[in-house]
Amino acid sequence: MATWRQAYGLVLLILFTNIHSVTCTQEDEQNSNAVQLTIYRVSVNEWQSQNNMDKVTSKIAAAANTYCKANSKACGLASCCTNDFKGVNVGTTLGSPVAAKNEKDLLLSIYINLPSGEALDADYTLDFVVKKDVVEDIIGQARDGIFTETGYYVTFVGDDFYGIAPADLENKVIIPIAFAVLVAVIVTAVALYYWDKRRQDRIKRDKMFEKRKKTKVVPVLYNEQEEQSATALDEQRRNKKKLTTDVPRVTRSADTTVVTNIKSAADSQNGTHQRPMTGSKLVAEQDTHFKPLEIDPTEMPTEIYAIPNRPKIPDSSEDSSKEVRKTKKKKKKEKRSKRNRDDAREMYPEAIQASDTLNTTTTEL
Repeated sequence: MATWRQAYGLVLLILFTNIHSVTCTQEDEQNSNAVQLTIYRVSVNEWQSQNNMDKVTSKIAAAANTYCKANSKACGLASCCTNDFKGVNVGTTLGSPVAAKNEKDLLLSIYINLPSGEALDADYTLDFVVKKDVVEDIIGQARDGIFTETGYYVTFVGDDFYGIAPADLENKVIIPIAFAVLVAVIVTAVALYYWDKRRQDRIKRDKMFEKRKKTKVVPVLYNEQEEQSATALDEQRRNKKKLTTDVPRVTRSADTTVVTNIKSAADSQNGTHQRPMTGSKLVAEQDTHFKPLEIDPTEMPTEIYAIPNRPKIPDSSEDSSKEVRKTKKKKKKEKRSKRNRDDAREMYPEAIQASDTLNTTTTEL
């Protein structure tokens, strides 16, 4: 009797141990192959009150059927699928859902059980659930459907971040702003480029002017009317200077001494003239350059003499070369004057403008 009772107790112990072993193994597989989801901006109470868990499990089951039909061995099945995945095959671990650390998002731990009655692949190492990496791929495909059903974004699937798709209204606002900012940046860059180029040109011009100042090249501010007046005055001064070097020829007749000036035309132009006189005195009157000349007729030779301390009269060839030199000198002066005017217009544009305005007003008056 005692032996029968001992045998019966041993059978019960073996059955209980086997059942407990099977249960623990399935729970261990579920916990170790569960994937954590992050639901964006929803609390636990809101999530549960809206019955969103059923919507999530149905979308994940539909994605599992699609995925496993194309990848049956990855799901651990010999072929897929006589029995489809359903919402009851998708479950959450103990204690899920919970609030995230930021207390604004929701955390779900999801696992997927294999459909009952399906033949497993010979190389598959699990007995009850789909592997964790496959669950992550299935949920990644189901996240858009979860948003459509629940209105909440799945931002994280395991360690993979998917982000949040911007709303249409945000796109309408952000895209024009971004385009305007881009255009503003381009315009600013172009403006800065040309500003810097002008600044560099101004620095080079200032250096050039400084160099000219150091070489004592001072621009002269005058206009065309002043230039003509200055040219006429210089010509008059040159003519007057010639008078001091002109050599008169003195001839003697019986009772008359005549002094003629070779440059009589220049004398007439510059207001100088000579008046021949008879007798013992001859006075050559000139405005400023000649003093009265007194000559004793008795001491005058009959030949032509040059007045002492006077240069010789240049011949025609010397006059020609001198005129050539004058012409070259005049052209050189005009060129230098033009260059000075151009420099003055660059360095003192306001003064030049004021001078032009004054000349215009003077001409009109």
